[in-house]
Amino acid sequence: MDRYDAIRKVSSLIIEDNISEAIFLKGSIASEADDDYSDVDLYVAVGKENFESFLKRRIDYLREYKDILYFSEENFVGPQIVAIFEDGLHFDLYTVPVENIPRTGVVKVLHDPNEILIGYDPEDLSIHDNQVVLLINEISYTMIEMHAAVCRGDEIWLNHLFQLQFSSVSIILRFIYDPSNAKLGSKKIMHFLPNDLKKDFLELLRNYQSSTLTGVTLLIAFLDQVISKLPTSISNKSNEVFYEFTTGQLRNAAQKLS
Repeated sequence: MDRYDAIRKVSSLIIEDNISEAIFLKGSIASEADDDYSDVDLYVAVGKENFESFLKRRIDYLREYKDILYFSEENFVGPQIVAIFEDGLHFDLYTVPVENIPRTGVVKVLHDPNEILIGYDPEDLSIHDNQVVLLINEISYTMIEMHAAVCRGDEIWLNHLFQLQFSSVSIILRFIYDPSNAKLGSKKIMHFLPNDLKKDFLELLRNYQSSTLTGVTLLIAFLDQVISKLPTSISNKSNEVFYEFTTGQLRNAAQKLS
């Protein structure tokens, strides 16, 4: 697959039709962090007079690259085609009104004849101290549900709760090590972690399902490690008593059942 060839062919045909106001990329390609497994997030800003016509031609534009094995229509930030080409390339084609261009993330401009993207200011992806405090409280509360799942032997629900904890702790880790992108959470987070935390997080992810005690022990140890790295301005606001109670209760339940 050649994602850059796909971008070039699809965008060139759209430009040739003179139907768009701007074409730009988002995601890992726009931020120059793409790899061999990255998908394409191509956005096309279209005026009201051409909007419906463009929607009808989206599949034709995509087929300029290769045949499509599968596609679906979504509506995330606007009408979207999710396409998988015959070579396996995942290509997302977004159509957005010219007056309502989403401001999330950096962009790489491919076509902007009227300079409507001049001064584009992406949404702030950082979070505030109070939001981190709320995440810690959510982690503590989820421990209550994990305790019930452990006692009931409900492994499927417990696995779901582990995923919630991973999501919350990833945002906190991002807050510490990549604060300007904290809201991105777990996406490519391993690139930003110091080696000791990366090693411990990977050990947790690889082993949490092997036994209840192993999973609980590794999770609590990792959470303790992460929370200890937060500034005192946050730790002083968090409900430490609640955290200690819920983690202790969960740890004791797991030990009794092991």
